[in-house]
Amino acid sequence: MKNKRGNGGFTLIELLVSFVILGVVSTGLVALMTAGSRTFRNVSNTSDVQYECQVVLSQVAEHIINCNGGIAVVGTLSNGIYRGGTLYVVDRDGTTTAFTRSGSNNFMLNGDVLSEIVTTFTAELTAPLDDCAEVTVTMTFTKGNRTYTGTQIISQRNKLVYENDITRLRTKLGNLYPP
Repeated sequence: MKNKRGNGGFTLIELLVSFVILGVVSTGLVALMTAGSRTFRNVSNTSDVQYECQVVLSQVAEHIINCNGGIAVVGTLSNGIYRGGTLYVVDRDGTTTAFTRSGSNNFMLNGDVLSEIVTTFTAELTAPLDDCAEVTVTMTFTKGNRTYTGTQIISQRNKLVYENDITRLRTKLGNLYPP
C-alpha cells in the first residue's frame, strides 16, 4: 500500500547543507562587522587625539600670548634655549600659571587636569633677542593604539622677562613691577 501523505519534510542532507551555508554566511557577516567596528574605533581614537591636542595647545598658547609678566621653562639651558617639562607663565600681578605633566599621563594646569592622554610634554624657550622670544610646545597624545604629536611655536604679544627658574623670575618681576 502506498503512502498518500505528501512529502512535507527535509532530508538530513538538505538540513546539513543549509546549516553549512548559514555558517559560512554568518562567519562572513561577523568578520565584516568586526572589521567595521575596529575601523570605527581607530578613526574615533584618531579624531579624539587630534581634537584634544588642538584644544590643549590652544589653551597653552592663549596663556602665553596674553602673558604680561614673564615666562619660565624649568629645565636646562643649552645653546640659548631653555628646555624642560614645566612651563610657568607669570603675570605682572603675580598670578602664576603652571603647565606640567604628571607621571600618569595627566597634563596639568595649576593642578587641574587638562588632558589624561598626554605621554610627553616639552617646552622650549629661545633666549630673547630684542625682548622677544618664542616658546615651542611639543606634546604627544596617546589613546588606544593611536598616537599624535603636536608642536606649536608661540610668540608673545608683550615685552616679557624670561628665566629658567620660577623663583628668579618672580624676583625679577617684583623688581620691575613693584606692588
